[in-house]
Amino acid sequence: MRNNHALVLSPFWRGAGLLLATLLPALAWAPAAFAQTITEYPIPTSNAQPHLITVGPDGNMWFTEYNTNKIAKITTAGVITECAALASGTNPATIVTGPNNNLWFTEHGANQLVEMNTSCTILSTHTVPTANSQPGDMTVGPDNNLWFVEENTSKIGQFVIGSGFKEFPTTTASADPFHIVSGPDGNLWFVENAVGKIGYITTAGSLGPEYSIPSGANSGPRSINVGSDNNLWFTEEGSTVNKIGQIVIANLPAMTEFTSPTSVTPWGIRSEPDDALWFTDYTTSAIARITTAGIFTGFYPTPTINSEPRSVIVGPDNAIWFTEQNGNNIGRISPSIVFTAAHDFNGDNMSDILWENSGNVALWLMNGKSTLQTGSLGTVSGWSIIGQQAFKGVTAAAGPQSQTADILWRDTAGDLAIWFMNGLTVSSTAGLGNVPTHWNVYGTADLNGNGNGDILWYDNGTGGSGTVAVWFMNSSGTVQSTASLGTVPPSSGWTILGDSGVGCGGVGCGGGIFWQDSAGDLAVWKLTGGQVTGSSGLGTVSPSSGWVVQGVGNFEGSSNGGTDILWYNTASGAVAIWTISNGQVQSTASVATVPPSSGWKIAQIGDYNGDGMSDILWIDGSGDVAVWFMNGPTIASTAGYGSVGTSWQVQNLNANN
Repeated sequence: MRNNHALVLSPFWRGAGLLLATLLPALAWAPAAFAQTITEYPIPTSNAQPHLITVGPDGNMWFTEYNTNKIAKITTAGVITECAALASGTNPATIVTGPNNNLWFTEHGANQLVEMNTSCTILSTHTVPTANSQPGDMTVGPDNNLWFVEENTSKIGQFVIGSGFKEFPTTTASADPFHIVSGPDGNLWFVENAVGKIGYITTAGSLGPEYSIPSGANSGPRSINVGSDNNLWFTEEGSTVNKIGQIVIANLPAMTEFTSPTSVTPWGIRSEPDDALWFTDYTTSAIARITTAGIFTGFYPTPTINSEPRSVIVGPDNAIWFTEQNGNNIGRISPSIVFTAAHDFNGDNMSDILWENSGNVALWLMNGKSTLQTGSLGTVSGWSIIGQQAFKGVTAAAGPQSQTADILWRDTAGDLAIWFMNGLTVSSTAGLGNVPTHWNVYGTADLNGNGNGDILWYDNGTGGSGTVAVWFMNSSGTVQSTASLGTVPPSSGWTILGDSGVGCGGVGCGGGIFWQDSAGDLAVWKLTGGQVTGSSGLGTVSPSSGWVVQGVGNFEGSSNGGTDILWYNTASGAVAIWTISNGQVQSTASVATVPPSSGWKIAQIGDYNGDGMSDILWIDGSGDVAVWFMNGPTIASTAGYGSVGTSWQVQNLNANN
């Protein structure tokens, strides 16, 4: 099939100097990383003012109705059941699953902690010693006791089941402690809304220092939680709105604040397993998302105007659930989708760079425009790196989560082995047996949707039959099963360009294998359930045109499996991107021009800043390394990483999938 899709639209000169220059200001809001649908479930009782929501011990979600004095549950199917009303004026505020697997909630108006089972039976009530303390947020501490804030009397409370209360006044009087969480250091961290500070208390009851937020006393910290990066993140809803704060405990008293480009009043915040956090914006009535790199990547207004969303959680179905205080709804955003960045070795959802030099192997762990950490992985002789992918660690039932890439090796005799990685450490190794050398690995994407990289084989070496096969890997990093996908004789001139993992975008609802023949024809095999279920032509790009495929990526940042093809013209130096959707070329775009005479070459595709969109890594003839941070086909910004000399080579084989 021949098609006349234009490869690029109006190529233009930019020159090699763009590699190390910042061409455009960095975008604070990256385009929505994935399209989201918000579903709202009305609460039966009107004007309920739902406050906090949590996952209960029964697999349902439970929430408080502050104004109508009720506790209610909602199933993942959206069915709401309300318990009988409590006494008037009790005002239930926060609810958690307690250390004894019952539900516990605070009564803001009645000055009590209450225990209840999932049948709505009240089991016990406990009055806070200080009158009119207004107990608010509550959590289970690392000591397996209940910890809560006393908003009106500026105290931190501890409740030991079977023993009773202890209360600890905050260092600053009238601080209005509002939200509390178990920190990554084994302490309890809380926000002081009235004075713009963050504090902590040990499980022994010792108060640590209070740390002032850079934006000042009126910053209005409202909620605090632990991110997937193991740091503390908090919202600021005071007079200095539009900010999300991050605390790296080792760096205190320094804090980092990220300013939203859109006017927001953030309230609740909760970590998602995909290296991002979701927060509620009650002024503009939206749910928003920020990565742990500080990049705002999604802003989703609720269907109900002036809904005032407050509390937010990740539900048992891996969807985002939240309360709408004024809208009288419980809201749900479709299941969260992990952006597993290609060749990410430390699980921060940023691609890393693997290097080799005469058997010496080194790794750069990346952090946007700089390296986070570098190190040597040792020296290996007689083996070659043929893939970088997360081959283990996820089961189908585990839901979205960050993974770390592993290294696939092969020696000259056809033996295969995997290094299972944890950052700069080889945590374990495993052999996968021997495969005759006329079989070659052409991809490592997840082709059956179980969350683990698979190994795509093509028998196209000397004497090869042309059989295409796949090894499906399981969560233990071993071969679970194998399958033949068909036969394409090497004499046909077709060869595999790469593969893409399971999704519902670039190649339909499944993985895909991209092909090109010697005449320049391009095609894709669509996979569903690990089997070829269709194919389509993508057009023809004559080899004489100078255009060469550099790899496949996801430059648009779509979580639904969208796949893009990156091209480089070896004659003119033009760079272009094809956007593929449902097995067809949907659009083409020119990116820039980097003349071959400049010495710069595309080294790899990866997401080096964690925004969910593929970026382009470059290296020149002297070993200078640079990156284009992409926003679709647009260069959002650039960075240089220094020089590695001429002996080190980026290991990119079967890594960009």
